[in-house]
Amino acid sequence: MALSTYILLAGILSGTSANITYIYKWVDNNGVTHYSNQEPTGVKSEQIDAKTLRPKKIGTVVPKRLKEDAQEQAANTDISNSLQSKEVCSRATHNLKLLQTHTRLLQQTNNSKEPVALTEEQRQASIKREQQRINAFCKK
Repeated sequence: MALSTYILLAGILSGTSANITYIYKWVDNNGVTHYSNQEPTGVKSEQIDAKTLRPKKIGTVVPKRLKEDAQEQAANTDISNSLQSKEVCSRATHNLKLLQTHTRLLQQTNNSKEPVALTEEQRQASIKREQQRINAFCKK
């Protein structure tokens, strides 16, 4: 009976040791951390029982925009829009003065390399377009 008890005990011990998985962790000479299921030779390593490890949560947390950041961004956008509006206003005012003071104007088109004379209908349409731009972008 004692022999069968030893055989049974040896079977239980061998079965439990097969289920235990260890992970070895060590740092090499360059400071790089390594992980392996085989124990490294010639290096001091830490033995970790794989069954006790719990996976960490993965992913990222989206940062919340601070109220000050949103206000600062809105102020920067307002400044940028204001500068662009001033530029559009300035160009439209300049173009309108040219269109109103000169009746013979030449226009460079994309199709030809030579400037083409602007017809009176084109000049009037351009005057109307520049007036609309001034109304939209120039503060009164």
